[in-house]
Amino acid sequence: MDAILTAAINAALIGYAKLRADPKKLELISKGGVDAATPLDYQLEDETRSYLRASTGKHVFGEERGGDRNAEWIIDKIDGTPNFKSGLDMFGSAVTHLCGDSADITVVVLPKKEELYLAVKQKGTYIIHLPEGFDPTAYATIRWDLENKHLETDALKISGMRLIATPEIDPKKLQIAADIGYKDRGQKLNKVAAYASEVFYAPLFGSASYSLCQVAAGKLGGYVIFDVDMNDVFSGQLLVEEAGGITSDSRGRPVTRTTRTLVAAANKSGSVSK
Repeated sequence: MDAILTAAINAALIGYAKLRADPKKLELISKGGVDAATPLDYQLEDETRSYLRASTGKHVFGEERGGDRNAEWIIDKIDGTPNFKSGLDMFGSAVTHLCGDSADITVVVLPKKEELYLAVKQKGTYIIHLPEGFDPTAYATIRWDLENKHLETDALKISGMRLIATPEIDPKKLQIAADIGYKDRGQKLNKVAAYASEVFYAPLFGSASYSLCQVAAGKLGGYVIFDVDMNDVFSGQLLVEEAGGITSDSRGRPVTRTTRTLVAAANKSGSVSK
C-alpha cells in the first residue's frame, strides 16, 4: 500500500508548476463538438502514464488517451480544461488507484489553490496545504506518512488535516453542485432544475475533481455529474466516502467502473435528488 500511495501522490503532482503558470498561450485542440483539450493535457498524461508504468508496472486509463478499461490506475491530469484555459482556479489533477471495481486510493491536486487532497480506503480523507513556491521536482520522492498524517519530502514534513463532510441535511441551507458535460445539455439542465428550487444554490463548476473536493471538505452539500466516464466518476468519489459522505449512481447503486452518473451527498442522512 505504501508504494502505491507514494506513486499516486507523485503522479498527481506531475506538472504542478506548469498547471500554476499562465495557460493563455496554449492552443485548444477539438475533441469533437464543444469538447477540447490543450497540448498540455496530452503531455502531462503521457508523462504520468510513463511514470506509473515504470514505478508500479500497472495499466493506466486516462481522459485523453483512454486505455485498458480494467486498468488499476485512472488519471485525469487536467480535469476542467476549459476552466484551466480561461485562467480560473476550478480544475484539478486527479489520480486514482482501483482494486477491482472500487477505489482504494485517490489523490487530487488543485494547483491554483496549492491544495492536495488525499483519501485512502478506511483511513480517511485529508487536505494538505502546499507551501508557496513548492516544487515537486526538487525532491526524489514525496510520500504520505499514514501513521503521523504528514506529507513528507526529502526535506519537509507538511501536516495534513482530516476532512469531515458537512452534517447539515436541510437542503435549503446547502449548495448542491452539478456538471452537465458536453452532450444533451438541455436534458441535463432540466434534471438540475428539478432540484434547484429545493436547495440553497445549484452551482456548476465544470470540474468533477474540484467539486468532489469541496463536498469532502464540507463546503458543498452534494454534487451530481451526468453521463461521464471512469476518469470523472473516480476523480474524487473516494474523497467523499472517506470524509463521511455517500456516493452512488443515479439509481442509488454502488459506484463501479460502469457508472455513468455520479451522485455524491455530504452525509448519509441527507440525499441528493436524482
